[in-house]
Amino acid sequence: MNENQERAAAVLDKAIADVAREEFNHLIQNLSDSEKMNKIGYAIDELDKLRQVAMPEYDEWVAPFYLSWHQPRQINLTYSMITDIIDEESVGKEIFTATGRLYVVDFGCGALAMQFGVALAIADALQKNQKIHSACVVSYDESESMANIGKKVWKQFQSEVRKDAGLPYLEKACELIETQADRPFRNPQNNEIIWISAIHSAFSANKDKIKGTLARLTDALRPSVGFVTSPIVRADVADFVSPFYHNGEYKEHEQNIHSIFRGELPETTKARTELLGSPKWIDAKIINYLENSVTWEWRSVVIRIHTRR
Repeated sequence: MNENQERAAAVLDKAIADVAREEFNHLIQNLSDSEKMNKIGYAIDELDKLRQVAMPEYDEWVAPFYLSWHQPRQINLTYSMITDIIDEESVGKEIFTATGRLYVVDFGCGALAMQFGVALAIADALQKNQKIHSACVVSYDESESMANIGKKVWKQFQSEVRKDAGLPYLEKACELIETQADRPFRNPQNNEIIWISAIHSAFSANKDKIKGTLARLTDALRPSVGFVTSPIVRADVADFVSPFYHNGEYKEHEQNIHSIFRGELPETTKARTELLGSPKWIDAKIINYLENSVTWEWRSVVIRIHTRR
């Protein structure tokens, strides 16, 4: 990581930690010790479904635990994917700075990881004197709890960025982004470069629905780029739902994606361990889960990036 990326990672860590801590405190207030343990245990069990490539119930309890464990990896993944493709000389200008106006549809947006990735990538472009005039990120997710917690982190992130005089490009990038997380969404304009993403949004239970929606979006918008990811053990699901994979109008991007952010998130880790309080009322499973250090690096992910021929 360069100095700006280190600063951005620290700001993100602080924003995620602050929102997670606020959500945790709100949820556990007025609960007995046994009620706390049951609720936290429930959230952990739901998120454990992701290891089994099953879809959790993303409710108000699960969202902050997702935020404080999985979200940093998803932000890093989106940022790293975008950076990889725009750095490729043969396609970079066409899919990012040809008009300087970007329109991104993020389907199954979760806690808005793609929005953060776009902001970080725009900041890098501005620092290189590339022309980015505007960006609209349209986010949709069936879980209101996830989208809402993402909005809270985005607001806190912008606040933290403004406090850091060493992040002028990231501050400008955040100002450029028009966010739309409530329908109806505005339609793209003629001069906007269009991306569609579905980041870890498809599971066996919803793959038919996701496939149909992504196909309709692609037919309607004819995007320049499509991003689809999933756990590597379910690459078949990613390829099934992707409207680009067997579409002759698109070619798969040759990837050499590396993790831009590395290491731990100390503030977010601290926010999680604060939940332990007096461990006498928490069972060993919860203690082990909350004491794990939060990291940026993703693991075992299949990444499909397609660009229009």
